[in-house]
Amino acid sequence: MEKIQLQDVFGISREIPKYTYVDRSGLDKKLGYLLKTQRHIVIHGASKQGKSCLRKKILTEDNSIIVQCQPLMTSTKDIWATAFRNLNVKMPSSHEISNKTLSGENKSGNLGSNFVILKGDYKEEGFNSNENNSTDNYISPSGYDEDLRFLAKNLIEKNKRLVIEDFHYLNEDIRRQVAFSLKALYELGVYVIIIGIWSEQNLLTYYNGDLTGRIEEINLVWFNPELEELLQRGENILNIKFSENIKKDMLDSSFENVGIFQRLSEQICQENGIYECQDKIFSICDLNILEKARAKIIKDVGQRYLKIFEVFSRGFKSETQLKIYYYIFKALATKLSDEKLIFGMPTSELLTEIQELSPNTIRQTDLTQALDRIERLQASRDITPLLVSYNRSLKSLSLTDREFLFYRKFSEESFDWNEEEQKSE
Repeated sequence: MEKIQLQDVFGISREIPKYTYVDRSGLDKKLGYLLKTQRHIVIHGASKQGKSCLRKKILTEDNSIIVQCQPLMTSTKDIWATAFRNLNVKMPSSHEISNKTLSGENKSGNLGSNFVILKGDYKEEGFNSNENNSTDNYISPSGYDEDLRFLAKNLIEKNKRLVIEDFHYLNEDIRRQVAFSLKALYELGVYVIIIGIWSEQNLLTYYNGDLTGRIEEINLVWFNPELEELLQRGENILNIKFSENIKKDMLDSSFENVGIFQRLSEQICQENGIYECQDKIFSICDLNILEKARAKIIKDVGQRYLKIFEVFSRGFKSETQLKIYYYIFKALATKLSDEKLIFGMPTSELLTEIQELSPNTIRQTDLTQALDRIERLQASRDITPLLVSYNRSLKSLSLTDREFLFYRKFSEESFDWNEEEQKSE
């Protein structure tokens, strides 16, 4: 009989964990219940917390139509177009299409004012086709009401639930438009699941107050007892045992993030030469091994944070000499507490911290304007997952990438602040 492999226990995977899945605070039952109600569902939280995993556990791929949001999407039409494609829907042939349009003269895909043509290899508007999808031409009504009615009709007929993943990659205007579309879809009897990286409650109702009472949120968080349960399941499967000191250090290092915790567990096993279930129980108690595991992870993620440092240092081309994004990042890396980053830093306090760092006078309006575009800055520079998100209703900045806390606590490398500040002089 083949032994169970380490990667199947603590490895990172897009599939549902076979051996270490933990039902956090009864969320499985809650999501199952919500799917039977007439409400939209929002699943949000920090990155690498298992949001999509929860959805897959309760709602299978066969029952879903997945739209993966991308930063290049320029309107809600891109979202609905992707949904049409994944539904494999073809409009009735009675709708005539002019040869002139099909020849490519109209590159935006507009067929007059009534239709949009979608091709399997169409990428201009920011959505990509799947290789296993048909490359036939698909046509959908391009009017706002017609799009939604047609989408609703096909979702209901095929008994599919629309799932919009990575909602945080959409810009502010599109998010707001989606919030209003959700109200229309609700009236058409279609209930959507929205999944994204942000910390605040009521994001969609902030955009559209009419969604109040029509939407239910799940803020996906982990607590140490749940992480301990995950570890215990892994121990039992692999026939290993972590010492209490190692376990406590692992929990303290993970900032209640399951992605970090799993990665650390896997790396510690590798450092101990454990790649499969052990014949005899193996005790893990060497703190030096834990330090080596942390150092390996730091090395792996280091380039990501150097890239983020460069992105925030450059900002947008139109940015003034204030270099606000640079000083926001410096505050994140050197001044703000873990608690402030996790639960949200009010902009008034953030301004004080930045003013202490910057030789220039930065006003509240300068900071607010920068924060309004901070998610766009990250998405447009391919920062995935996002490092931070800005809550406009609460006026606070939150860290959405807990791995950054791990990096700044254990990394021996430092960012080149002096060079960047000399450039701005």
